[in-house]
Amino acid sequence: MRVQDARLQQLIVAYQDAVRQAAREADDAASGLLKSLERETILREGTVAANRSLSLANSLYREGYSDFQPALDAQRALAAQQDAYSLGRAFLYVMSWLSYVY
Repeated sequence: MRVQDARLQQLIVAYQDAVRQAAREADDAASGLLKSLERETILREGTVAANRSLSLANSLYREGYSDFQPALDAQRALAAQQDAYSLGRAFLYVMSWLSYVY
């Protein structure tokens, strides 16, 4: 009888450990998803700001207040920001999918 009680206790402890581990993994996944959402928001806002910057640089060039270099720089900055935003969206999609699957 004692052997059976000891075995039952071992199984209970193993089950509790498995539940704790699963809870930690779920919490980590939720935290990762929230951070990805925050990053996506920041990247989206950065893309909007870079687009405004390009519009302003183009207006300044068209009106003769600057040469074309600031407009080129703004185009490069917008392209880089759009790339980062696209990668952030892809990562968010993967994180969302993983949190759904697991």
